[in-house]
Amino acid sequence: MKCTLLSLLFCSISLVAATTPSVNVLYSFPPNGLNGGGPEGNLILDSQGNLYGTTFGGGANKLGTVFELSPNGSGGFNYSVLYSFKGSPDGANPVGNLIFDSAGNLYGVTSSGGTPSNFGMVFELSPIGNGQWSEKSIHNFQGANDGIYPQGLAIDSSGNIYGTTREMDNEPKGDVFELSQNQGVWTFTVLFLFQSPISQGANPHAGLAIDSLGNLYGTTFYGGSVNAGALFQLQPPSQPGGNWTENILSNFGTGSNHWCNPASTPVLDSQGNIYGTLLQGGNLHTCNIGGPPPCSNNLCGAVFELSPNGSGGYNRSILHQFNLNLNPEDGSLPQTGVVLDSLGNLYGTTQLGGLHGKGTVYRLTQIKNGIWDEANYSFCTSTGACPTGAEPIGGVVLDPSGNVYLAPFSGGDGIGTVLEIIP
Repeated sequence: MKCTLLSLLFCSISLVAATTPSVNVLYSFPPNGLNGGGPEGNLILDSQGNLYGTTFGGGANKLGTVFELSPNGSGGFNYSVLYSFKGSPDGANPVGNLIFDSAGNLYGVTSSGGTPSNFGMVFELSPIGNGQWSEKSIHNFQGANDGIYPQGLAIDSSGNIYGTTREMDNEPKGDVFELSQNQGVWTFTVLFLFQSPISQGANPHAGLAIDSLGNLYGTTFYGGSVNAGALFQLQPPSQPGGNWTENILSNFGTGSNHWCNPASTPVLDSQGNIYGTLLQGGNLHTCNIGGPPPCSNNLCGAVFELSPNGSGGYNRSILHQFNLNLNPEDGSLPQTGVVLDSLGNLYGTTQLGGLHGKGTVYRLTQIKNGIWDEANYSFCTSTGACPTGAEPIGGVVLDPSGNVYLAPFSGGDGIGTVLEIIP
């Protein structure tokens, strides 16, 4: 049974009355772009219910912003720009996700800017009182030795920061890096370099997940055994000063089911299952190996799960194949990963698809072993109006009550919105 009613995000998985969610626009970016525009990354929440995010463009210098939405006590939110990027030697065009450290500092990456190479940087924003924040670069990417175009960040319990870059100057396959701090001085280390042979993966397009043992998990868009991407684990060295060890947990594009081009950060549950999304493939069509993802026959991506098989490997399964032929309200091209709630439901976004081709928010609920039900919300209307936003590139974040927040890339007043969806 598919929950595919016209205006619903969530509906009952039994045949009882469905509930219509409240979809609230918390902020619509003005067309002049002075407050930012074109949010691409995920929002994050702090313990007081404040939302933080980035915009790829707009701001005082038209090079992107970091913003905050704070509850105003009357059911709404107040919007403020925490920082507008200036361009090299400062950063420009932030992408990926923000993270907090235990002291309340924010960290993120820019896709360009930095000095001297304009290959992006890792930045820190620190609160200095009266609503003001101070920004500084903690690493400027140079290309040949440390990578180009950082993708996203993760932080461990000790405050070490981990991330990926999409490419390198001299070996254009990317890397995994660490930033560690000692008395205010940051040290950058390349933990793993993706290089020939491509069987170890190539060109990560997303950030990393960390488990309780300090292992890192990520995906590569290309590489692996047939150049259709891979899901990898990096184990920390057993001795100080040793090397990190890469384990390929899944080679995509192999076997009878063609899974290709993961472009999202993996999500781990407490049982060791790993969830993610694919821009190509699933169970129903052949992928364009080594090339860009086609929307072949209206089959544009999938949500997958890797489950430990008890013998050191993983069983692979597709939880949902995005299929506009079977369901015209279904999404296509999931650009980001999924979020797992306390009940085991998965939430995510697709950039395109839906009733009007402008993307969806979806929830996957397991109704029995191996069978998952999808409910979704389609952006825009038949007239082309998109008051709640359109074309989400970033994913969602959930608050403790299960409300869903996201920032679609376009729509609203023209250059994106911030949404709250209350089931």
